[in-house]
Amino acid sequence: MTWAELTGNETVCANTGTIDCAAVQESAYAKTFGIPVALLGMLGYLMILGVLVLEDQVQILADYGRTLVVGMALFGVIFQVYLTVIEATVLERWCQWCVASFVIITLLLVTGALRLNALLEPLRR
Repeated sequence: MTWAELTGNETVCANTGTIDCAAVQESAYAKTFGIPVALLGMLGYLMILGVLVLEDQVQILADYGRTLVVGMALFGVIFQVYLTVIEATVLERWCQWCVASFVIITLLLVTGALRLNALLEPLRR
């Protein structure tokens, strides 16, 4: 989606009527503060990846990396819920890539929460 947005190309999409990535991507909701939502999502995923890669190498990320990942993923899930509600109620069109992103960020939140819980478990004893 980000590549299509930045290059002006169309997104490969199933286009079955209710699944219409172009309609979603060209809607007024596809930008936040003038920035394409797809680009924001990609930057969010890259930030999460950066924290995960560096959390064993940078002390502050070793201390707070798991919490940061959960916080970023939670923000992503909340934003995706908002976008999904827009797709379902306002646009009445769905983007398969948006739904896939929602699933991925939700799995990242669950995995991040489990990792944070495992870190905190010894402290509870």
